[in-house]
Amino acid sequence: QPAKTQSSFLGIYGLVGKIMNVGLSSSIVMPIFDSTSYISARLQSSRYEGLVNGIGGAGDYIVMNYVKKTARSEISNGDMIITSGMKSVYPKGLNIGRVNSVYSGEYDSSLVIEITPVIDFSKLEYVFVITGNEHD
Repeated sequence: QPAKTQSSFLGIYGLVGKIMNVGLSSSIVMPIFDSTSYISARLQSSRYEGLVNGIGGAGDYIVMNYVKKTARSEISNGDMIITSGMKSVYPKGLNIGRVNSVYSGEYDSSLVIEITPVIDFSKLEYVFVITGNEHD
């Protein structure tokens, strides 16, 4: 099950991760910055799709891979990345983060987008669990 949270200060909902294990009084959540976390995602404004992957660490940033290199001119710092809902446990439209930087190697066919999560995991207090199996 996906887990999301809302920042009461900013009023922004954002994806936290996926529930991996459920207990009687608590659950274990794999956060989006975990290196084994993969999320089908898209840029909210330009609609280009890719795959978001955690890189481990404290969750300062995550990356989006496999975005067409031709999309570079349509991507700006601050653009919102959302879940695409494509064959995923995550419903479409959940905020993941904002574009921090875009780069690619000279001979790469796709971009790598560094993303700052919308959720500050160091200040996370409440998590809401999305249940159900609704896919569009």
